[in-house]
Amino acid sequence: MTTHSDFTVTLLPPRNQQAQEPPAHHVGSPPTSFRNPWPSSQPIGFAKVFSTRFLRSADKNNIPVPAGRKGLVNVQKPDWGAASPNKLKATWIGHASFLIETSCVPGQAREVRILFDPVFSERTSPVQWLGPKRYTPTPCSVDELPEVDLIAISHNRYDHCDSWTITEIWRASKARNRTPLIACALGNKAFFTTLLPDLPVENTIELDWWHGIRLDIKAIGSINLICTPAQHTSARSATDKNKALWCSWIVQEPSSENAATISKSLFFAGDTGYRHVNSANPTDKEQESMPHCPVFKEIGDTYGPFDLALLPIGLY
Repeated sequence: MTTHSDFTVTLLPPRNQQAQEPPAHHVGSPPTSFRNPWPSSQPIGFAKVFSTRFLRSADKNNIPVPAGRKGLVNVQKPDWGAASPNKLKATWIGHASFLIETSCVPGQAREVRILFDPVFSERTSPVQWLGPKRYTPTPCSVDELPEVDLIAISHNRYDHCDSWTITEIWRASKARNRTPLIACALGNKAFFTTLLPDLPVENTIELDWWHGIRLDIKAIGSINLICTPAQHTSARSATDKNKALWCSWIVQEPSSENAATISKSLFFAGDTGYRHVNSANPTDKEQESMPHCPVFKEIGDTYGPFDLALLPIGLY
């Protein structure tokens, strides 16, 4: 248990015990890197990634960029769920960025707020003069975000873990005399402690798959946060591929009558694949023969059903 003047963090016992020791997704003991331990995941070389992303081919469904794309997604100013204070709420900020607000029950100052994979930069790149550029503007600025209690990062790639955004959220939070917690998977903690030199050690929570915490925030409320598997990779440079673990997240909202009972639950998939596809346009028969990632059923069987699932279907 970790106790702070504003919050208490308690480790939850894993509900899905790893049968193998070390766990199958660890490379080495202690782990020096991580892997996807399923047949549904196959390595893809740089040449394949480059050709799929940038080159045209006969078996590739090249979807053109639509004209007038700025009007295709109606960007609205968020009200942060003000119209539904007694419900679990999710506000989409763009790409994989979401602000989650729990129900506000009588006696609480406000709801618990969790920010998933926040990215407010124009480009998802180590530099802002080169790299993938945002299609649509964010619906708000960092300074327009409400007070945040927890930042949860699914993995360290630039379109999900943005240094500038995290630094700015930390700055804005300190201006409000708040220090949000940061939750990440194994191998990511050092990145955040280096990025934020004044980040208290107790404010960074590093978890392995199937491990979780109970977070009690003084005068605000409580949540359970569980780190669950995803089929992906990690890297911020050419030399650190898969050195840090990737994950999905579960947020559980305890019942106001009984803290041991879950009233609402949410699944955030982060960035994940479902199966390895050998060609751009496989036939139905070919797809049937391709193994799919087994962990999603396992997550659902262990922690479901979910009231809301936030699943990736493309880049936005």
